[in-house]
Amino acid sequence: DIGSPCHINMTMTQIHRFGDQVTVMIGNLRCHNATVSVLEESEGLIGRFVCVVPSVDEVKESVFGPDQGRTKRALLGNQETDRFPVKMKIGYYEHKLGWIAYVEKGFQMIYIYIGAGVVAIFMMIFIILVVKNRHDNRHIIDLEKKHQHEIDKVEATYAKAARQEFTELTLMVENTANVKIDPREIPYRIYCDYLVHIMFPNVDKKKILNNLQLDQCEVPDYQIQEFRKFLNNQQFLITFIDVIERQREFQVAHRCEVASYLTIALYSDFSYLSKILFTLLDTLIKNDINKTPKLLLRATKSVAEKLLTNWLSLALYDYLCSMTGPSLYDLCYRILLTVELGPLDFVTHQARFALSQDKILSEEVEFRKLEVQAEGPDGTRAKSPVSVLDCDTISQVKGKLYRAIYRHQPYSQQPPLETLSLLWTPQAGQVQSGQSLQSGSMELCDYDERMTEMGAEKKFNTLKSYKVQSDDLLTLTMFNDYHQAPMSTIRSVKRQTVSEVSRYHLVKNINSDMDFRSPAVNKRQTSSSSTTKIASEAYLPSLIRTKEHLCKVLDSMMSTVFMESNNIPAAVKCLFDYLDSKTELLNDRDRQDPEIAHVWKTNSLPLRFWINIIKNPQFLFDIEKPPIMDSYLSVIGQCFMDSFSLATMTLNKDSSANKLVYNKEVNQYRKAVDKWYRDVRQAPPVTLRAVVNDSKLPALPFRTKFAVSQLFGYARKYQSEIAAALPTQGQHFTRSDFEVLTKPRS
Repeated sequence: DIGSPCHINMTMTQIHRFGDQVTVMIGNLRCHNATVSVLEESEGLIGRFVCVVPSVDEVKESVFGPDQGRTKRALLGNQETDRFPVKMKIGYYEHKLGWIAYVEKGFQMIYIYIGAGVVAIFMMIFIILVVKNRHDNRHIIDLEKKHQHEIDKVEATYAKAARQEFTELTLMVENTANVKIDPREIPYRIYCDYLVHIMFPNVDKKKILNNLQLDQCEVPDYQIQEFRKFLNNQQFLITFIDVIERQREFQVAHRCEVASYLTIALYSDFSYLSKILFTLLDTLIKNDINKTPKLLLRATKSVAEKLLTNWLSLALYDYLCSMTGPSLYDLCYRILLTVELGPLDFVTHQARFALSQDKILSEEVEFRKLEVQAEGPDGTRAKSPVSVLDCDTISQVKGKLYRAIYRHQPYSQQPPLETLSLLWTPQAGQVQSGQSLQSGSMELCDYDERMTEMGAEKKFNTLKSYKVQSDDLLTLTMFNDYHQAPMSTIRSVKRQTVSEVSRYHLVKNINSDMDFRSPAVNKRQTSSSSTTKIASEAYLPSLIRTKEHLCKVLDSMMSTVFMESNNIPAAVKCLFDYLDSKTELLNDRDRQDPEIAHVWKTNSLPLRFWINIIKNPQFLFDIEKPPIMDSYLSVIGQCFMDSFSLATMTLNKDSSANKLVYNKEVNQYRKAVDKWYRDVRQAPPVTLRAVVNDSKLPALPFRTKFAVSQLFGYARKYQSEIAAALPTQGQHFTRSDFEVLTKPRS
């Protein structure tokens, strides 16, 4: 019973279909005067089936559809049509909403096709990933095998190097301790060369020596003679130096030049030169003593400091030649012999037997020692077979042969290696390149068509390139003489100029560009020339072995410098006493520091004189100082200066190998230095006259006119400034006298 009229307005707004399930959504439902019970009896019909209506609301949409499982097939039954009416019943009221039809569109097959396609795509992706993963795994395995092979190769190389180092370190083969040098064979420089090398180290020494020996200048003789008188006046000379040093454009090079020319000009009066030196040192110490006292005399920034270097070089020359010279030359000679025991790169100067880590030859070089017969350009033969290495370049062999034949000949008298030709006379019947050299000799060259080409680089020829054997005859001839010889007796190898390419010996330049050829050629060259690069740390034990080769002669040299307590040069005693007396000028705090006097002495004698001679033995001897010797002497020089230092050395595994190698010796030398300083302090005092007598200066090998003219040039340049500083009154060397002297005359 509805009870009152019920007006229903409804429309079918939307149909949802999911598979065979149908859902009808109705809207605009307005039901007036209907009780709740009537509304709850609402039901929907699709065809002849009643569908559940979840809820009915006046303002909300209603949704109904077939029960779960009511599919299209159940709705159709035996009917032939696919259209069904859709009705809505509320109580006894029935309202027809419309029709619904099932239409066959094959949507199920579409989803099947789509699903099959998706599955196929995923299968393809899966297969691709599997194949790629297997390929990557195989590549990784190959890389691991390759890397493991390289690691094994490197480990084997390091093991071989370590074994070789251990063997050489324990057996100490090829010791050079039995080499004896006759002091009469030491090639000392002539005295004038020594002076020029000490006083003018950074200029053209031949030009300076030529000017000093010619003794010519543009200054008239009468001005030179008058200016000499001014230089012999202490007051004027001190004023002259003080004024020119205060000029802004007067640089350090000019100060050193003035000090050196002044040393030559006053050479004949060494006592007066000494007075000038100590007077200048007085002024220098008073000006700098309270600023940074420990830096006093450490650098060469003034005329006084350079003059002190020259003064020590003159005063200690006799001691240097008689005491330290033989052991220093012995050290240099043994350095060359030690280097020649192993390979030495002709280009980079890295050696198998080095004393500095940065000069260690870290390439694995196979070499063989050869004992060959040697003959010089004048027909002189070596007394015994000469040891060479088959990895030596031709130029290296020339040097070894010449030194073996003409031992201790002054370097200035030796012909340049470029002017010498090396002829090889093999043993009878020896085969070379498939042919028998039964007559004549062959010229060996550093570079020709035999050179091994590696990309853009070419390797120097070595004895191995020519297959030279022990007991073969190697003859040095002058280049012109060789090329004038009859061609019937000499078989020549055509020389080749390779200036357009870079050359290497044992260490190939890894930064060199590859040759512009096919990649296959470059790859083949790279693989054929590849060598195992070993870090220099693997050869650090060789530093100890090399040090042991030189330990005795180094100790001998050091003993002549700071262990001869019974033979202290008078100049050293005079200088040290002077420096001790100047500590009274220090303030109260610095006067209590005993290190200051020690530092002054170290800065004046070891740093200013001895280290200059040790690191530059070519100043005293007429010898060549190759780069590998320079690296040796740098390490030895550092050891020498560390011996005089009072600073505590804290060394560990990260410290420089060059410092570690001589750590034990430095501690021993420091004790000797302390004792020597005490012995010098306790020695009897000496006078300047004793210094002059003890120095035993040789006669000056040239005149002094040129040196005086150079000093006169500075007097003219700063004429007004010097004249303003001179006194206006007096009998001699007044302002007017100086102005008259420096005034240009027509």
